[in-house]
Amino acid sequence: KLSIDLYVSNIIAWIISVLFAFITNKIYVFESKSNKILSEGISFFGCRLLSLVFDMLIIFVMIDMFKINEMFSKIVANIFVIIINYFFSKLFVFKK
Repeated sequence: KLSIDLYVSNIIAWIISVLFAFITNKIYVFESKSNKILSEGISFFGCRLLSLVFDMLIIFVMIDMFKINEMFSKIVANIFVIIINYFFSKLFVFKK
């Protein structure tokens, strides 16, 4: 086990995953042909920042308040975040 704080490691993982997710969502998931890469990128990162807040809140409540297992808590948070990220992207970022 690395001695990196849970929240720091979560933010590092978030930054890397958002960069990868933007590219894959634009090309493969929503097949966006738009040349507005900057505006899509800003919207995408903004929505992902909001979902990061939800993620951090969920893991704080589950782990710090209710002392639920870290791995289980992160899985629950990830399921929720994946669902809201899809809808954020579909409705606000890569809308047709």
